[in-house]
Amino acid sequence: MKLSDMEFEFENKRVGTVFRILGLMGFVVVVIIWIWFTPSRDEMNKQWLKQIANESFQGEVDTMYVDKGDHNAHWLIINRDSVRGYPAEWESRIGKGDTLIKKRNETTLTIRKKNGKVMVLDYTNMLKVK
Repeated sequence: MKLSDMEFEFENKRVGTVFRILGLMGFVVVVIIWIWFTPSRDEMNKQWLKQIANESFQGEVDTMYVDKGDHNAHWLIINRDSVRGYPAEWESRIGKGDTLIKKRNETTLTIRKKNGKVMVLDYTNMLKVK
């Protein structure tokens, strides 16, 4: 069987044109629906901050690592059992042995350094950077 035998052609050129127009219209409708129902960056940021605010944890940083298999995600292990993600921009500010305090209904993270210095980082500032 030749390729030319497998090709499909409409016998009536008008029918082919109608199907092409319907296909294009269907594609446009799908794109419009996708755009309409995709949350905006502001909505996604609000959801992210709400999720951050709902978290609560406290403990000493045991390990810090970057998971190259997960798009270079930055992770902390706190108190040997709790794994927490953190913004890559904070990597230079958090160290092994530091105590982290994140209270529920807040978007701030308090860091008590080993030398006694206290630092407060705010997740809302991460949105201003981007």
